[in-house]
Amino acid sequence: MAQIQQPQTIIQQARILYDAGKFPEVVFLLQQAATGFKNQGDFLNQGIVLSNLAATFGQLGQWEQAEENINSSLSLLKSQTPTSKQQRILAQSLDIQGQLQLERGKIQDALDTWIMSAKINFVETFRRNVSTFLKLL
Repeated sequence: MAQIQQPQTIIQQARILYDAGKFPEVVFLLQQAATGFKNQGDFLNQGIVLSNLAATFGQLGQWEQAEENINSSLSLLKSQTPTSKQQRILAQSLDIQGQLQLERGKIQDALDTWIMSAKINFVETFRRNVSTFLKLL
């Protein structure tokens, strides 16, 4: 009987294959991980995996699939309750979207996307610093 692997284990395998440049195998594993997280109701990790899947499709030059996955990731992440973790993941996904846009020659779109990511990162850093400061009072 085939053993079902946990999404985190699958991601570790995918990372090793990605570093080795074995992108088609990475796609298969990340698709499995995304389904696993979806089935667990872990939508933040599903969003991360979809963003990484988009980046992998970008490495393969499969732009339609890359765009489909980054859009799915961003839509999913934006639908979640805003938390520090959700905002950090959203910013990372926007960074990936910007990189994909740049690779396709959409320079202004990439810059606009990175500005959105930077704004999210700035706000989150500010919140963290204010929180730390208030604890010191």
